[in-house]
This record gives sequence, structure tokens and C-alpha cells, in this order.
Amino acid sequence: DRPQGVAPARRTSALRAHPTPTLAQFERLVSEGKIHYFLAGGTGADGSSASSAIGTWVASAFSSQTVGGVTVYDLTASR
Repeated sequence: DRPQGVAPARRTSALRAHPTPTLAQFERLVSEGKIHYFLAGGTGADGSSASSAIGTWVASAFSSQTVGGVTVYDLTASR
């Protein structure tokens, strides 16, 4: 079911140690090629409204694919 070359993502305790970036920071990280995929349906590590804004931006700018019941956005290919 998974697209070729896409490994399953794992949540680690290291992710919880970092606060959710602002929308502007996230957009910059995507444009710099530092973030390649976004998994929809979760919440930010700190539960901030920034994670909601990021999800809204991602959904409006990128195409999604369902992989194993999870909505995955490829941030390397905009609509």
C-alpha cells in the first residue's frame, strides 16, 4: 500500500521535546527541503494552534494520499 521508497514513520520521544514550529517557520523548513512529508490527523507536540494552521496550509497547498489509513502529504510536490 505504501508508495515506493516511503518508509513507515515512527514517533519518537525526541519529537515531543521540540515545540511545534510556527506556520512561517514550517513553511520555511518545507521550502528549504528539510521536511518532506506531513501526516494528517495528529496534534502538535505542545497542542498549539500553530499545528492547526500548519495542517490547514498543508491541505490547501499539497496533494494527499492515504497510506495504511493515514493521510500523507508529499511536501516536495505542490498542487
